Amino acid sequence: MNSLDLLSLHPGGTALTLYAARAAGLSPGDEILDIGCGTASSLRVLKEEFGIVPHGIDISADVIRHASEMLPEMDLRCGSAYDLPYPDDSFDAVLSECVLTLLEDPCAALLESLRVLKTGGILILSGLSVRSSGNSTDASLSHTGTTTILENNLICPSALCTFLAENGAELVLSEDRRHDLTDYVIESIMEYGSLEARIKSETEKTGTSVFDCDCRYDSHNITYYLQIFRKN
Repeated sequence: MNSLDLLSLHPGGTALTLYAARAAGLSPGDEILDIGCGTASSLRVLKEEFGIVPHGIDISADVIRHASEMLPEMDLRCGSAYDLPYPDDSFDAVLSECVLTLLEDPCAALLESLRVLKTGGILILSGLSVRSSGNSTDASLSHTGTTTILENNLICPSALCTFLAENGAELVLSEDRRHDLTDYVIESIMEYGSLEARIKSETEKTGTSVFDCDCRYDSHNITYYLQIFRKN
């Protein structure tokens, strides 16, 4: 088996994916889109455990080519989170794990996710986040004048909730999963010697990484959040 076949890059791995799917109430036959699907490890376990209909999109043509060769039965496409090649109201759930912090305009990508999501559909998001956002409770304007949900290139969970509420999605679940991030770092040190070595290894394999963003890795500031929303 190729080293990419079961590669799950985000903290919490497929165990967190399954936990989120149960919390979201996914059902057999649900059409699920994974944005930033990578090697489709999350889609594989969701198909096996829940009987969902899997769709995936990733910016890396090499990773999609490899995943498509291994999983020809899946709808896996190379494309951008800003311009999803699907009609409006296509999916029962959209999944995005550790992707928002890699994007220059995460809010634009979220609006595109909502576009392809059915009314009543579920949006599952996880990513590197700030532990405390101080008085920041609303989405704010970045230096470019666009709306942002990021602080120091980490997700601000409260700003994310505000932005999605303003655009027709209500919060279903919000959890600080710092223990998953801690386990990820410890695992990286044990298996690779350091977090930096793991980042380098995974970047070489996939062309990107969950930590491939310009954020401040302050152990007192950084955490990992899981948030689930429903489109009204």
